[in-house]
Amino acid sequence: MFDADVIIVGAGPVGMLSALLAKKAGLPAVILEKNCERVRNSRAIGITPPTLEILRDAGLDRKFIGKGVRVFRSEIRGKRACLGRTDFSCFRSDFKFILAIPQNITESILEEEIEKNCGIRILRGYEVTGLSWNGPGLIIKGRKSRDFSSGPSGENFELSSRFAIACDGGKSIMRELIGVRFIGAPYKDTFIMGDFGDNSGWKDEARIFVTPRGSVESFPLPGEKRRYVLRTPYYIKENTTDYLEREIPKRCGVEAGKVRKYWESSFGVQHYLAERFYKNRVFLCGDAAHLMPPIGGQNMNVGFADAELAVWAAFQMIRDERNIKKTALFYSTIRRKSAKSAASRAGILMKAGTSGGFVWSFIRSVIGFIIMHSIFKNFALSVAGMINLPYRNMASYR
Repeated sequence: MFDADVIIVGAGPVGMLSALLAKKAGLPAVILEKNCERVRNSRAIGITPPTLEILRDAGLDRKFIGKGVRVFRSEIRGKRACLGRTDFSCFRSDFKFILAIPQNITESILEEEIEKNCGIRILRGYEVTGLSWNGPGLIIKGRKSRDFSSGPSGENFELSSRFAIACDGGKSIMRELIGVRFIGAPYKDTFIMGDFGDNSGWKDEARIFVTPRGSVESFPLPGEKRRYVLRTPYYIKENTTDYLEREIPKRCGVEAGKVRKYWESSFGVQHYLAERFYKNRVFLCGDAAHLMPPIGGQNMNVGFADAELAVWAAFQMIRDERNIKKTALFYSTIRRKSAKSAASRAGILMKAGTSGGFVWSFIRSVIGFIIMHSIFKNFALSVAGMINLPYRNMASYR
């Protein structure tokens, strides 16, 4: 007997979606989360059409759309002029927009849905420290940093399952326990982002500014807010200066200092890829399997596609254990190819769109103008919306 068919480590967006998809497939699931509370800030915000298709299959697309902002249009601007305007009607999907929705809202929707399902448990304050295998399953061991139901903090635990799905972030303990290397390196680029009251007048339109001072990406958010992401010349720790308030007006003409700032975060970027996405009954998903520049929210959206296929693969393996090796190879190969392609695209888009300097800014503006007024326009938009990403979701495999 097992405590669950699937144990999911990590209660972020990818982990919670994994649990809901597992329940839909008839696989009881337990989520282990070392933190005692959910994320309360906005963090990742972009959900692309391929992910909306996954959410539709899970019966969640309307809930997400109702809580987010549908971005139908975008504009790219150089130092002095508009380089091009476009809409996303070219997307080969029923969802011809990108959904802007903060990560804390994403997680609240998923957790509310989990609370309605008796086949899923979230155990918060459960930190994984060990892993062992026992015949047709595995045993996950750890320590309770805080437990609201069955014992004092500091108590050890052991839980058994047929398979585990590791969604426990870039510093994944599960990846370490199964001995899978994380191959890559950090970029030198640094960024700072912030959420402000929206006084731009751009409504539901996304704006990208490419200037000699550096780039700005700006997206609308629910509640009449707007996200700004700026490339910085060096790492600037959040909430130590008024950098955003001073720099946003210079780069895109919006007086950010005159409205409320809700949140601010600085970050570097990196590219890492697990050498394999499955080993010894453990699937790697999301940040545990790959890290890439956050351009267009590619990493989180690839993680949702990981979760979709991981649950399908676990179901196939439980139904017929003779197919474990074949199904495991399929999962690892397909998802690694997709993540590698997304990481390459995100790296190119980051370098092309964010590098500063007058010469590069001029060259980029010319190239951007040509693309936005040529037959390459729809292809570029499909890259940004992940429409033409290989293996973007299970529907694209058929």
